[in-house]
This record gives sequence, C-alpha cells and structure tokens, in this order.
Amino acid sequence: MKLAKIKNYLYLVLSQYSFFWTFQLKVTKYIFFVKKLLYKSQILIEENKDTYNSYKTFRTWSFLNIFLIIIVTFVLQVFSPILEVIFKSIVFGYFTPQHVIYKFNIISNSEYITFLTAIAAIGGVFIALYFSTLAGVNATLYSTFSNNLRDLLYREKVGNTYIKFLSNTTFFAFTLIVFYLLGYEKIYIAIPIMLILIGITIFSYIKLGVYTAKLFNVDTLSITIFKNIYKYIDSAKKRNIFNRDKNFQNHYYTLTSKEINLLNSLLDVSLENYKIHNDSLQNITLNMLTLLINYQLNKRLIPYESLWYEQTQEYKDIYRMGNLSGLNISISSATMPQGETKYNLYWLEDKILPYIIKIIVNKLNNNEIEDTKNILYGFHKYIIHLVKSGNIDYAIKVSNLLKEEVKNISISNSLTLFEFVEFVYSLPLHIILNFYENINDYSYSHISEIVKTNNLINDDLQYKFHENTTETLNWLQKRLKLENKAENENISPKWYQIEIILLSISRHFITNIENLKDILNEYFIVDLEDDIQIHSTILSQKWETVNKFLYQIYKIEEVLKENEKAIRIKGLDWKKITYKKLKNDIELIKKNTIVEIAQIMYKIEERKDNKSRDILGYFLQITSENLLDLSIEKQFEDITNVYISFFLSSFKKYDSLRPTFDPEIENLDERKKYEFRVSFHPIINLIEVTGLIKVLLEYYNEVDTWKKIENMWLSLFNKESNYMTPEQIELFINMTEEHFAIPVGDEQRFNWRNKVFSFLEKNIKKDTFVRNRSHTYYSLQSKTIILHKSPIVREFIGDRTYSDDDGITVFIYTILNKNYPDRKFNFGWKRDEERFDKKIKKNIEIYEEYKNARN
Repeated sequence: MKLAKIKNYLYLVLSQYSFFWTFQLKVTKYIFFVKKLLYKSQILIEENKDTYNSYKTFRTWSFLNIFLIIIVTFVLQVFSPILEVIFKSIVFGYFTPQHVIYKFNIISNSEYITFLTAIAAIGGVFIALYFSTLAGVNATLYSTFSNNLRDLLYREKVGNTYIKFLSNTTFFAFTLIVFYLLGYEKIYIAIPIMLILIGITIFSYIKLGVYTAKLFNVDTLSITIFKNIYKYIDSAKKRNIFNRDKNFQNHYYTLTSKEINLLNSLLDVSLENYKIHNDSLQNITLNMLTLLINYQLNKRLIPYESLWYEQTQEYKDIYRMGNLSGLNISISSATMPQGETKYNLYWLEDKILPYIIKIIVNKLNNNEIEDTKNILYGFHKYIIHLVKSGNIDYAIKVSNLLKEEVKNISISNSLTLFEFVEFVYSLPLHIILNFYENINDYSYSHISEIVKTNNLINDDLQYKFHENTTETLNWLQKRLKLENKAENENISPKWYQIEIILLSISRHFITNIENLKDILNEYFIVDLEDDIQIHSTILSQKWETVNKFLYQIYKIEEVLKENEKAIRIKGLDWKKITYKKLKNDIELIKKNTIVEIAQIMYKIEERKDNKSRDILGYFLQITSENLLDLSIEKQFEDITNVYISFFLSSFKKYDSLRPTFDPEIENLDERKKYEFRVSFHPIINLIEVTGLIKVLLEYYNEVDTWKKIENMWLSLFNKESNYMTPEQIELFINMTEEHFAIPVGDEQRFNWRNKVFSFLEKNIKKDTFVRNRSHTYYSLQSKTIILHKSPIVREFIGDRTYSDDDGITVFIYTILNKNYPDRKFNFGWKRDEERFDKKIKKNIEIYEEYKNARN
C-alpha cells in the first residue's frame, strides 16, 4: 500500500513538469516501434513460409542424389590409384592392338576442367531441350485432354528416368570439378566413366525424341494405367498379407476404380477424335482384352467376400422371411431388416467391355478390317476363358452385347459384314463346345477327388473350382473351422463336404444348361425385314449350333446320372432337370430351325461369284435329309411348308447351274454331258426325296399331304406354265444314269434310301408262306411277305438283294406313269429292264394270294 501511495505521489509531482511528458511520449513511441517491427517480422515469416517449405521440398528431392553422387566421387577419389592400374592393365592387355602405341598421357588442369565442363554443358542443353519438348506435348494435350488425363503425361516412366539419369550425370561432372578445385588430385578413371555416361545420354536422347512423339498416342499414355491395375489385382489376391485387412481390400478397389475411370475418360476422348487415335485404340483394346483374360485367370485367388468386389444390397420380401429370429428382433426394436450383401464379381468387366465393343463397331464402320480381326480374335479368346471358368451366363451376356451392335454397323464391303455377322453368331457354338470340353468340372468324380486329396480347413481350394463356387466354399470352410475349434477334431465327414459342394456346383451346372438352351431360342432371333443374306447366314450358324449341341448331349446325361447317383441327403434343395425333356426341347428347336430355313430359302439371291458362300446349296442339302426326318416323325403340316420351299429352291438352283447350250439341238461331247448332269443334281435330289416321302406317307396312309405335293408337280407340268415338261424330267433321269460311272450325288441319295429303309424295316412286321405256282410238289416256294397294306411300301422294303428300287423309281411310278399313262418314257437302260408298275402288280397278286392262304 505504501509503495502504491509513493508511486502516485511521484506521478503527481513529475506530471507538473514538461520533460516528464516528453520522456513518456518517446518511451511509448519506442515501444510501439518495437512492436511494429516484431509484427512486420512475423508477417514476413508467414509470407515466406511457403517459400521455406518449397526449399524443404527441393532439399527432399535433391539431397539423396547429391549425397550419393558426392559419396561415389569420394570413393573414386580414394580408389583412383588402384583403379588406374587396373585400367592400364586392361587397356594394355586387351584393347591395344599390335603396332599401336599407347601411353598414359598426363592431362593438364585446363583439359580436365574443359572436358568436365563440356559434359555438364551438354547435360544442361539436353535437360532444356527435353522440357521444351515436354511443354510442347503438354500444350497439345491441353487443347484436347482434361486435367486428369494430362496428369498421365507425368506418370510416363521412360522420359522421367532419362531426365533423372541426365541430371545425375550433369551433377557428377560438376562434383568432379569441385573436388579438383578443393585441392584433390584429378580422377583419371572418371574420364572413361563420364564418356560412357554421356554416350548413354546422347544416344538415348535420339531414341527419346521418337518416343516423346509417341506421347501424343493414347496407348502410350495408358501404359501406366494398365500397370497399376495389374498391380492392384495382384495385391487383392488371398496370398497377399495385407489382404486380410478390409481397409486394404477397399483401398485396392478404390484405386482400381480410379484407374478404370481414367482409362474410360481416355477412351472417350479417343473415340471423339477417332481418326487421330484409331491406331492407338487398337493397341488399347488388345491390352484391355489381355487384362480381362489375366483377371479371369486370377479371379479365383481373390476371396469371395473381399471388398475388392463391388457390393450391393438385396432385400428380401418381409413375408418371405418367415419366423426368423432376426425378423422378430427387427420388429421389436422398430428397425428395418437389413439386406443381404451381394458381391458383383464382374464390376471390372462391366466397366471395360462396353468400350471394347464401341471400338469394334468404329473399326468396322471405318473398314479397318485387319485391326478388327485382331480384336475379335482376342474377344473370342476371352469368351473361351469365361466358359472354361464356368461363367457361361456372363459369356452369353458379353456375346449379346456384341450382337446388339450388329444393326449399328454400316459396312460398304458386304463380305466383311457377312464375316462379322458369322463371327458374332458363331459365339454360342464356341460356348457350347467349350462347355462340353470342360463338362467334367461339374461331375461328382471331379469334386470328390479334390475334396478327398485336400484338407478343406487348411488348404485353399478356391483356385481348383470355378469362382461361382467360392461363396459355398467360404461358407463351408468357416463352419468346419468353427467345428474344429469347438470339438478339437473334424466331425463332418468327407462325403458331407462333397455333398455341400456338389449341391452348389450341380445348381450351377443345371443353370448353365438352361442358359445354353435359352441361347438357342433367343440369340438367333432375327427381324424378317433384315437383309436376306444376313438372315440366312445367321440361320446357318443356328443350325450348326443346335446340331452340335445335340451331337454331344449324351455328356450332359452322363454327368446328371453320376451326380444324381451320388446324392445321399435327399432333403437338400437340389435343382432338377429332366434329360429327356431337355433333348426333346433341343430337337424341337432343330425342327423349328428347318422350318425357318424353308421360309427364306427360296428368297436367297444367286451367288455373283465364288467369293461368297453357297448358302442356298447348303440349305438344299440339309433340307433334303430333314424332310425325311419330318416325314418319319409324322410332322405333316411342316412337311408341306418345307417341301414348297424345297421344291422352288431346287429349280432355282437348277436355273443357276443350267448351261446355255441346248442338248436337243447340239451334239454333246462328254464334257458338256457332264456339265448337264451336274446341273440336274438339284432336280434329281428333289425327285429322290419326293419318292421317299411318298413311301413314308404311304406307310402312314397320309393322303392329303401327298395330294399337295403331287399337285405342285402337275402344276409345274401344266402347259400354261411352260417351265418344264415330263419329257425334260425323263431327259434328266436318262442323262444322269446313262453312263457307267456313279451318278453325281448318288452316295448321298443312297444314304437317304437306307434311312427310310431302316426305319420301315424296323417298324413293319413280316411273315412267310409257301406258294405253289404250278400246283406240283416240286414247285413249292417259300415267300416273305411285308405286312402292310400299301404295295409301294411292300415293294420298297422287299428283297433288296435283287432290287434297286429308290425314290426316283417311286416318283416315276406315282407322278409320271400314273398321270401320263399314254406317254412312252425312256429313262435309260438301267431302268428299262423291269418297270416298277409291273412289279407293283405282281406284288399285289402275291399279297392277295397270301391273304387267301391265311384265310
């Protein structure tokens, strides 16, 4: 208190004098000046903080390189005498030819400094040139590419590595100069070292100039993208130690998604400037297909529940959940039931494949045929890998994506269009063939062998099965581990483990079969307004695919029987499929395909040259045989529809083959006669098939269908049509069989006759009776009788040893002889020995005699 009073008293006394206030003012100004200075200093430091941080960045970038180069220079300085001796011995011993004098010159100080300075100057010039070139590339890319795509330029490794090497070489030259200026001896061994380093920089710069120009190419910019994706896929595998951490799994997914988005952005820009980047797009596409194939091979090594896969939630219908405890808990806690997490195994493919297809379409529209063929080869290879991995549903989906683009293609070259259409519609065939080739993967024997020879708890069996099975394997492995932990032993037997895996694989197997059946119905649907040649190409592919499916369908039956026989627990939710129904469904598709072919066959245009396929001829051949199958199966309505088209198409084909000279006017040599016989081939096949159909219709006593067929021929021979006469048919048959050689197409017609004969022989009963033609004991004769009402059927399948009756014979009897009895036909010496109508009359007599004998 006293001090305070004294302070106040002094302040009152001093305040009476002016010097006190002057002093106080100066002190206040000084304090303000100091604070102002401190404040400015603080502001200056804040303002230069970024600059200081930049210096720290420079130090970070350069310190290690500076340190290492100085250390290397110091080591060279220390070991220089030893290295010089070694260098001299090598030069004298190996690099100095005879009669060449070599002596180790003492380099002057100025020469040493000049040499190193020149190298440093060259390095500086190259650095400046490289960055000026890079700036030009960046300026060009700036006008077309977005910022994230321009960043790809700085990912480029070759140029970055070169500039680092060049910078180190330049600084190394400066370091040698500084060491010398500090008083160290000249390092002679550094001269050849610097020669090698500067040589690398000079000659590499020549190649780098060409490489830098490639930085304009998008395929060069995409190299680092593909490298990163490969790296992230490898990191996502189960064997990776970081894979167990969910954060790492999600991290790899995020990084890969960014890379794919970057790739897609690059492709979008490239497609917008297609003419500039068309060559680069081919390389990118091939790289994408290679990536997908590699990913497909490694996908089984990625755990099913890994966050590497894209996740979606599926929510069940509340009323389908039943009295589950989880539902009760959710209701009591007023919480919406949680969904089930599903993992999209194809998220990466879904983002890449649409771009591959876009590029294929662009290539075709621009008639870049060779590029397209290379891409399609890779596309086909990827489809095969999908099928081998059991992913038939996704292989079908990918094929459909490409098929949908067929209508968007406008190719001026029709042959190229047909080739592409044929490729697209041949994909189901390749899927089916590779499914059959790997069908054993779905069998019980294959599954049991893997499970019995491995420990499911400790061994990773995921790579031995398709990735579609990994969810079941994961579930089973968790429960076996829990069981082993609780009981200290394995309780579930091997047969139970096999049963659970078989349950999953058999479902997948049957689903694949159903998908393959569906693809036959849905994939080949074509708009009837489309180009008829394209339509026919698609139908030819469908026909081959259906038949190849049927040809090896027994393999499906074998696996189904094996798996069904191995089932022990009947109460599980086994998926079923009936092999008999499956086969009937495919055979129905086959029959419908023949009807489809018949609907367009007669509309197919004639070939202009030999560069296009003879689709009409091919359809005629397959229709011939399948008409007989339809007749055997009693598909009378389909027979009529198909036969009309077959009838018209056969004459159309004959018109395209018919020679220009007239056989009735000109004398024909053997060459011309052969040319005529070849042109008759479609008509002779038509006549043969018609006669065989007549035999089968007689067997079924089907009159109406035959009436329709007969009327077609009679309409053809009508005088008003003036297209063809019975005499011309007579000429066709006569010239076809007049020579001693085997007639054109006789082998195929022989097979048709055997098919009909075998069917009738199998389904018609026979009997025997003893004839007594002269009513004497010695004239008794045993006779085989065909038990059928039709004399044509009886005669056709009679004693084939002495008879060569065929469809042509039946046609002559039923169409020509019956409808034109007054005309005397001459069908050649092979058919004049005994007329079929006489044989029919004789057959009727014998049959009546048999019936009387039986009565």
